[in-house]
Amino acid sequence: MPRPVKTLLILLGLISAVAVGLLLNPALIARPVLESALSDAGFRLQRLEGLAISLGSASVNRLQAESDTMILNLEGVNSTFDFSELLGGRMNAIKVGSLALQIKEAANEESSTGSDSSNLDPAQLLDMLTQLPVAEISVQAARVTSTLGELNSELHFQTSPLSLAATGTWSGASELALSLSSTAQSESRFAVEMRVAEGNVALLQANTELSIAAAESAVSGTIEFDPQALANEFMSSELLNDWVLFNEQLQADFRTVFTTDNSGLQLESLSVDLDGAGSALQLAKSDEAGRTLTQLSLPIAISLLPNTVNESFRIQASDLYGTLSLTEADNEMYLEASLTE
Repeated sequence: MPRPVKTLLILLGLISAVAVGLLLNPALIARPVLESALSDAGFRLQRLEGLAISLGSASVNRLQAESDTMILNLEGVNSTFDFSELLGGRMNAIKVGSLALQIKEAANEESSTGSDSSNLDPAQLLDMLTQLPVAEISVQAARVTSTLGELNSELHFQTSPLSLAATGTWSGASELALSLSSTAQSESRFAVEMRVAEGNVALLQANTELSIAAAESAVSGTIEFDPQALANEFMSSELLNDWVLFNEQLQADFRTVFTTDNSGLQLESLSVDLDGAGSALQLAKSDEAGRTLTQLSLPIAISLLPNTVNESFRIQASDLYGTLSLTEADNEMYLEASLTE
């Protein structure tokens, strides 16, 4: 499971566990109960300030916890409940004034070199989210920092029907908006919308559908994006390697299928139909020898299939065929591709 999703799941479950621990136990024994709940999530309680419990509500001024890979600070935590639901282990709502999560460098190294995060399949994730013991969770100001950058956002999560809405900024510049909601047809199908913008300029707009099942999950939809602006914003100059894309707006209709087995989540297939306003995808590379211009006729049909023999991918882009492989060595990831006509 990708680390951002795993981190979100940990945060939602952690906030719920903290609130339930406070509500079901008197203030005098709240600390050991919280320590137990945090320990189950891999955290150690470092600080607990301003605990107050009254009829129908509970609050904490500040809570600090730490794990081997993360440091969590919660401020202004307030929960509301009625006793009939509380007896069943549930509550109405949890509101958090501010949440700060610092992901240590070790966590980023773990995510780049592989970990057991992929062992949790999407169906299990969906089941865990819907069974959180709270109807809704809202975070007024959330800040997540890592060596990759800083995400500041506002978050609202609801368990029944399942929905998530978040808006914020990445590293103080790019504006992000994400919404996820279960469709009327099925609680295992979700409409997902995402927008990335720089000021008034939209860098990416995605409208997709996510379907989750025990053995197979799929994501399909349409993404409209500015390829060069996105590359400049989120990719290093070393990775771009002096390549420039001239197309200002492209559209990708895609479908991705994942399967789940004993080894975790596996990519089964990816198909993309890439198109744009012009008749060709234009790329240029500048070096000491001069400038090389490459043009590929649009639309381009791209398919990606895993090759289980050597852990690479077979790729086909219109009339081009080849292989794509991702390898790891010395804590660095390497992407190799070869295409032939």
